Amino acid sequence: MFSLSKSCGQYPEGYAICYGQPIVLVLEPTDQSIKDGKSPKTRLFLASDLKRVGDTLLSDGEQDVYLQLNQPSFSAQWSLEAADPKFRCELEGTPVKLNERLLIRHIRTNQVLALKPQTIIRNAFGPELGVSVKTQLDPHKVERDVNVWLLASAIQPLVHSRLETLTNAESSSASNVPNTQPETEITGQEVDR
Repeated sequence: MFSLSKSCGQYPEGYAICYGQPIVLVLEPTDQSIKDGKSPKTRLFLASDLKRVGDTLLSDGEQDVYLQLNQPSFSAQWSLEAADPKFRCELEGTPVKLNERLLIRHIRTNQVLALKPQTIIRNAFGPELGVSVKTQLDPHKVERDVNVWLLASAIQPLVHSRLETLTNAESSSASNVPNTQPETEITGQEVDR
């Protein structure tokens, strides 16, 4: 899971990330993965660069995505934009909210982070989809769904569980009553397509 961080140290901790502000996407090890405090914290930054002559695996106009070690460069800077082009100028400089449709734009190349659903990478953690940097437009010159992302928080999950711990007396009486309540409640926005 990536975390968002402001690319410049000029913003205080706890300052809200705003649309259009330069950010970096950071992959940091958790405290549980570093045992005894002996290994240094290695930070990986999501970066991209222009296509080079030797890059033959990427299709036309796609940029490779890679991870930079410890220190981000200009290639690792991104900005967030509203997915709806009608509101981009209006939302510029306002704080980004969770679960809103947005674009992650690479600052250096002005291309958008895109999901590649046709590229499936199988590894020990299960199948994963590939990503690249390429703005893909529909016939109306609006970014396609493969370019649209949602920000989620590990602190405020999208799925709220209704299961509660029962005492022994409650669990024995509850076992005789059929369950009419759904176990989970999924909250989210309805998306117009």
